[in-house]
Amino acid sequence: MNYILYIILFLFMNLILSCKRNNVKDNSGQGFTVVTINNYHDKTIPFSEFSTRIDTIELQTNPYFMGEILDFCMSDSLLYVIDMNGAAWIFKTSSGNLVKRIHRIGHGRGEYTSIQAVTSKDSLVYLLDGSSGLVLEHDFMLNYKRSFHLNFPAVDFIKVNNGFLFCNLATTSDMHRLIYTDNFGKIENSYIPSDLELDMLYAMKTFTADENGNAFFLEPFSNDIYRWTGKEPQLVFHTDYGKNGYSNSAKKSSEITKSGKAFNATFFVFKDYLINSFFQEDVRYYSLNKLDGSSHLQGLIDTTECIPFYPTGQYKDGLIGIYNVSDLCKWKPKKDSCDAALFIFHLK
Repeated sequence: MNYILYIILFLFMNLILSCKRNNVKDNSGQGFTVVTINNYHDKTIPFSEFSTRIDTIELQTNPYFMGEILDFCMSDSLLYVIDMNGAAWIFKTSSGNLVKRIHRIGHGRGEYTSIQAVTSKDSLVYLLDGSSGLVLEHDFMLNYKRSFHLNFPAVDFIKVNNGFLFCNLATTSDMHRLIYTDNFGKIENSYIPSDLELDMLYAMKTFTADENGNAFFLEPFSNDIYRWTGKEPQLVFHTDYGKNGYSNSAKKSSEITKSGKAFNATFFVFKDYLINSFFQEDVRYYSLNKLDGSSHLQGLIDTTECIPFYPTGQYKDGLIGIYNVSDLCKWKPKKDSCDAALFIFHLK
């Protein structure tokens, strides 16, 4: 009798493990991994399930006011932030102390009209001025060095070896969604043809970089995540929402947002994790997938405590979120000189 119970238990445990593994399916023959996301409704994920600790750093903005945060990038020592008021900030990563702030609105040398993205590489910092199609290069202290113009509308960008990658807002038969340029903005090639008109965006970030500096790209509203090989994009992940996902027949992104179907918003790629947030019926869910198939968390993040959770970047082993203090209902800073706070969620 005990032997029969042992066999039943063994088969049951293998069934459970098999179900977990099937959430992250390695299509090795096709060269990419399929991540199935279909069990997230009415599920809540506590921080303890995926994070070892949470670092909170108050950003000392005084004597200036920080507008709504648009984008940021960071290193071990410095954090760069841009806001909707057209200011670019440098803070010390460890303390949050303000190092420098620039606000160069205009049409002259080193000036911009509406910066919307920031990226850095090799101690250089780049600002993307979307309205004028201008990319401005600075040293690590935001001292202006040079700039160049783009002949296409870019919504996001990232610095890679020997050039830049841009997300093209308006695709054509010759100018696809992902554009690769040299260091001076000359187009080398474009990839990922798309007929989808981006008349609505739920997330401005389309690029991320992992711990090793590999660049990844997610076309807005797409299920496909690409890794830049240095020569071309390579499909590495595909998210599958099954019956909850939308079909590929949409012509405008607004059709997708109004469909009630699930669609990707932000994503993060780590050595051990693929993490993405997605919307369905105006609710933001998260999918946190261990790439070895050992864990797959799906649902709403439990924010009943005072810590907010809306990461928009990653660095080393952490998900990064920066929030304007005025937008937070529960969490409050210790100092009045703080307009924003940096949260780092270190992954297990």
